[in-house]
Parts: sequence; structure tokens; C-alpha cells
Amino acid sequence: MADERNREIKIKLYTSIDNLKDFFYSLSLLKLVHCNGGLGLGVPFSSSFVAWDFLYADKDKSIAKVEAFTEVFIKGHTLLMDYIVLHKKPQEKWERTTLEKLLSFISNMEEAEKALKCDDTVKESVWMARFAVHYLSALSALGDFQFGKSTTEEKDHCPCPCNHPLIYTDTTIGNPKTWYGKLDVILGSFTSDRQEKKESPVAVAGIWDEVDDDNECTLDSPGGKCSSLGDHLSHVQSQAIVFSFYQRNRHQDLNFVPTLAVSRKHIQFHFYDSEKDMFLMSCELPLFREGDIHLNLCTVVATWLVVNYKALMTGATKEMEKEPKFGLHEYFGPVSLDYYKTGIKMAPLQPVEMRNTINLAKVQAQKRCLATEMNESKYQRRK
Repeated sequence: MADERNREIKIKLYTSIDNLKDFFYSLSLLKLVHCNGGLGLGVPFSSSFVAWDFLYADKDKSIAKVEAFTEVFIKGHTLLMDYIVLHKKPQEKWERTTLEKLLSFISNMEEAEKALKCDDTVKESVWMARFAVHYLSALSALGDFQFGKSTTEEKDHCPCPCNHPLIYTDTTIGNPKTWYGKLDVILGSFTSDRQEKKESPVAVAGIWDEVDDDNECTLDSPGGKCSSLGDHLSHVQSQAIVFSFYQRNRHQDLNFVPTLAVSRKHIQFHFYDSEKDMFLMSCELPLFREGDIHLNLCTVVATWLVVNYKALMTGATKEMEKEPKFGLHEYFGPVSLDYYKTGIKMAPLQPVEMRNTINLAKVQAQKRCLATEMNESKYQRRK
């Protein structure tokens, strides 16, 4: 019976890993057009602006260059193919643990489906807690996660019967002169010795349209109604860039660092390599099969690869490295770029804010009115 069950899982995994090569799951190389992150001023994620375009294979810009999802996860692809085709499990303990997390999740996927398919009236902050416990944490070999503190009601335990404890912390990240803000969820721990050696945290952004009545922030904390992920790309991309610089400063061996954007129905992956200045973005991937209550296994496998990226990701291929860069380094210039390379911290900060309005009552000013006075003097002589 167990052998038959394992055979079924292997067939499903083979189909899923094969589907990850399809266009729908591909990763797009991006090129920066304009942004407001290099002003030398503090700009919150919710006010960030990132304009970009695809890299194209033709002069008419009709064929975008994309990469198969598995191109940057050759380690993960090899691990799965060894298990499916050669019936081999990895010898290295951490990789073995990573594979067993996926197999365990698939074997008990009904539990995750039940936890996530709750009533639509359930608050998004409650749904996000379930998603972190029963989806992200269940697929991650590390398993730890922390919620960003917010003004919304904070529950000590997962709202479903599992009663899993929830941890809240200040997740403010940035620099007084860069993009900054709070991360909704951090998958992984910044203090764990295991994390330092084996894995790096993943940032997660919950994307909702509206907020709770007592919360003014629509993007930097969970709460509200589900929104299209595409409506908030600038917010997520600025967060992905800041988080990548922060992680690269802590882990010199990292290349692409992922940030996840999540709604009730979709998940999207953003990858930025702050050293090579390369940005990859996936499409909005469905969490559930169309018209079904069951999770999309292909998206599950993709998420598993991403949240375990330290062990399963190989980074840019030689062909990808020959492509034009994202262009952030050149756009920022050396001064602003240094704020990101050396100054990004995870701690409360007082940003050098951009002035959107002028209030001279709070600013000392030296008025100059020479031209007007000279012009008025002509009329004084006529009186």
C-alpha cells in the first residue's frame, strides 16, 4: 500500500516538475525604466514607484525573453529527478530534510486545503496566519516564521484548531535614505544558527485592497480584501530589492533572493540579484486548481523550490548573465547605491522623508523679492 502511494506521488511530482518548464510558469527578465528609490530620501514601500519593461528577443519588442522556472533551480530539479527516476534520496541531511518536507506536505495536502479554503468573510490577517502555518512553513525545511507587528489585532495562535503559536516582531527594513517599510511575514529566523549555515529568510508581502477600520496602512500589514497582485508590483519589487541587498550583505554566497507576493488566490515570485543586478519575475500562479478546492501541485512544487532557495537554487545561467542587466546600479549611481549596499538594516528608522507638500510655517526661509520690487517701483513714481 505504501509503495503504491509513493508511486502515485512520484507520478504527480514528475508531471509537476515537467509543467514547470511551460511558458505559464516561466520567469521574465526585467529591465528598469524609472524608479524613485535613488533619490537619497526615505520612500515607503507603499509610495514606491518602479517602471520596468521586459527584455526582448527582437527589435519590434514582440517576443519577450523568458526563462523556464527550473533554469535557476537545477539543484532542486536534480534532487527531484533523482528521487523520481532513480529512486534515490539525497545523502546530505539538509537536502534530505528538504525533500521530506515536500513529500510530507503532498501526503497531507488535504489539511492545508482545509485550512486555506475558509469562508470569504474571514479577515485577511487571519487567512495569512493560516497560509504561513499550513503552506509556507509546511514547505520550508527551516519552518520558522515571524509576522510584522501592526495595529491590527494580533492573535497568539493560528486561528484554526492546530493552535500553532504565532510570533510578532518589528520587521521594519531599509535605510533613512532608501525605500523602507515593514515586511508582512518573514519565513525563517534572523537569529538561528541553523539559518546562518543552511538557509536564508524569505520575505512575504500580503496584497490586499482595503484595510481594517482601525488600520491606515493598506500594504505594509495584513488586513482587508483580496487584490490583484499586478496592481501592487512597485510595492513588491521595491521590497524585493531592499531585502536582496540586506540578505546579500549578510550572506555573500547568495545570488537571487526571493520575495513572495500573496493573495487568497495567487502567489507570485520576485527574484533580485543585488550583486549581478538581475531581476526575475514570475506570472501570478494559481494557488488552487481552477474551479476546485484542491491546491495546484505545480504551484506547490514551485513554492517549495523558492522557500528552500538556499539549498535548491543555482542562480543565473551563463546565458542569462550575457543578457542586459536590470539597470538599477547604473540608475542609482554610486552614492545612492552605497546606501543600499552597506546601509540597509532591519530596525526602526527615522527616514529622510520626501516632501510632497510645502509648509513654510515649519521651515526657516529667506525670501527674495528683488525683481518684483523693482517692477513695482515704476508704479510708485506714477502715484
